[in-house]
Amino acid sequence: MIKILIVEDNEKIRNLYTEMLTNEGYKVASVPDAMDANLLLQDEHFDIMLLDIKLPRVHGSILSGI
Repeated sequence: MIKILIVEDNEKIRNLYTEMLTNEGYKVASVPDAMDANLLLQDEHFDIMLLDIKLPRVHGSILSGI
C-alpha cells in the first residue's frame, strides 16, 4: 500500500487531502508543520510527501531539500 505524508498548516486543507486520499485507498499521515514531519520521518518511510512550503516555525524547503 502506498503511504503518503501530508505536511500542511491549514487544518481544513490537511483534513480534506487526508479524507480524499484515504477514501482512494492510500495510507495517509498528516502533520501541521515541518518539525512534526521531521520527527515522523525519523521513524517511518513514506512513498509520497505532499508538502506546503510556507509553514510555521520551519520553512518546508528544509524537508524537500530545495
